[in-house]
Amino acid sequence: VEGSQTNVGESANVVKSYVIKDAGDKDVTAQFTDVQTVDGVLKVTPAAVTVKITGNNATKAYTGSEQKVEGYEVNEISNDLYTEKDFELTGEAIAKGTNVGTYAMGLEANDFVNKNDNFTVTFDVTDGWLEITPATGVVITANSANKTYDGTALTESDVTVVGLPEG
Repeated sequence: VEGSQTNVGESANVVKSYVIKDAGDKDVTAQFTDVQTVDGVLKVTPAAVTVKITGNNATKAYTGSEQKVEGYEVNEISNDLYTEKDFELTGEAIAKGTNVGTYAMGLEANDFVNKNDNFTVTFDVTDGWLEITPATGVVITANSANKTYDGTALTESDVTVVGLPEG
């Protein structure tokens, strides 16, 4: 019999020659004159695999400028024959923002594409995020002033600010 199929697909498994033996392992092929051979089919189907992915996260203090976190981690691949080279990100893995708040990446399973036909892939994706927290350490100091009494109010509206983020 001759045939082979390694990757997903199918091909013929052909009877090229045969020998018929009796119970005593003696060749009795010549005793049969009307032998039909029927080819078989070799069929390889895709293996199932689950890829668990988590978008990166970051917490950053407010700076007044746009900030971002990028990328993702592959946490687990359920089949050792499947590797990170077998799929690609077709969307973006970026969360960005300027003001205080939480910004999602929007990373989803359909952002990833399987490139290996030998596998049926389920992408289990956890979205990433960027959290921008309020700035700390800002000190506002009212300026001091003095004068000799002249019957009018003394005022000073200027302040000194230390610790403001640039931007």
